Order: sequence, then C-alpha cells, then structure tokens
Amino acid sequence: MSHYLYYRSFPKLLSRNSDVNYLSIMKLAVISLILLTVQVFCKEDLKQHADLCIKINNLDGREIFEIHNSENVDKNHRGYQVFIECFWKSIGFLDQNGNLQHSAIWLSYYNAYRNRYSEVKSKEMADNILKKCGLVNGASAALRAINMSICLTS
Repeated sequence: MSHYLYYRSFPKLLSRNSDVNYLSIMKLAVISLILLTVQVFCKEDLKQHADLCIKINNLDGREIFEIHNSENVDKNHRGYQVFIECFWKSIGFLDQNGNLQHSAIWLSYYNAYRNRYSEVKSKEMADNILKKCGLVNGASAALRAINMSICLTS
C-alpha cells in the first residue's frame, strides 16, 4: 500500500468502532511517522543527494546545475539524464526500477504545503498536483523524472 493510501485510510480505521484494533492503529501511526521522516527533506538534504549523484557518476556539477535551472531543460543531455535518475531514486521519487512514486511525490508536496496551509488545504493542493501530473510518463526512468519535474514546476 502506498504512503498516500496509508495516510488516506487512517481516518476510516478510526471510524470503525466495533472493529478498532488499537495495536493496528498504533502500528499504522508508527509507519506513517517513519514514512514522513524519510520523505521530508530540507534543502541541505537535497543538496547532499545532488552532490552525491554528481560525484558517483563523475558529472560536471556546474553543467548539471545550469541545465537543471534553465528555462528549457535539455532532455537529451546524457549527463543530466544520469543525474536526474540518480537524484530522483535517492529521494524516493523513482523506485529502483525507474517507476514514478506518486505517493512519495504527493507526500513531499503535502508536507511542503503544510508549512503554510491547513491540513485540508494542503491535501487538496497535493491532490491537485497529482491530478495535473499523474499521467506523466517517459520512455526511460530519466525521461519520466524530467517530464514529471517539468510538470510539477509548470
């Protein structure tokens, strides 16, 4: 079950008074807390992930930074593809098979919104992000990450 589905099913568990298994609820709460801890990244954490991907793949950091921050990302730049696939896998937005992890993306956006908005508004905004970008795809893991990144920031 995805992080998103765990989170969304928690209130349903609480509403079933006759079937409430408090041990299960506590396990779910602990799992949710662990998932939140793993998925919430500060800028320094993201920088460390990026720096590691640049280093282990022997990439030019300045070139990757310029491509990443450009108006029109060069989707065909091999070095950038290697970087973005490594980076998105390291932060959990791609699994090891290169599939987009929508629940991790949703949770990351939800947590970012929670810093500024109510829980309800944050859920709504994170849901809207996935409605807008949920069908994004690509022929490779790198292209899926690049296309999703473009959609998320547009």
